[in-house]
Amino acid sequence: HVFLATKVWADSLAYDDVLRTTRESLDRLGTDYVDLLYVHRPIETYDPESTLSAFDELVDDSLARAVGVSNFTVSELDEAVDLLDAPLVAHQTESHPLFQRPELLDHAEEHDYDVVAYSPLAGGRVREVDEVVDVAEKHDTTPET
Repeated sequence: HVFLATKVWADSLAYDDVLRTTRESLDRLGTDYVDLLYVHRPIETYDPESTLSAFDELVDDSLARAVGVSNFTVSELDEAVDLLDAPLVAHQTESHPLFQRPELLDHAEEHDYDVVAYSPLAGGRVREVDEVVDVAEKHDTTPET
């Protein structure tokens, strides 16, 4: 089973742009829908009410099965949860042993959505973290594994 996710970029988060660029993505991908459609980053053309309304419309039209966000703060997550009719199912954020934000994990647990780690190996730097090296050695493998 393939789970297909894509993002709407920060310069295309105005209502009409969300609808247009999502349809263009679907055409390029050769599919009728995506399993998960992300707001890439809440900057530039992001307006919570209009952007998230467009995402709801795409879910209602069965062009996206679920909504996710990326790189949101807790307050932006609260606003998204309040504004979306569709459930928020994922938040993609940078997360690895060298950079953790427990407040985002707590929020995800409280609101029942998944956290998707961005850069979980920190560009390869986690192989130098003592705890990661110890776990790898204990399991007769390498930190990269």
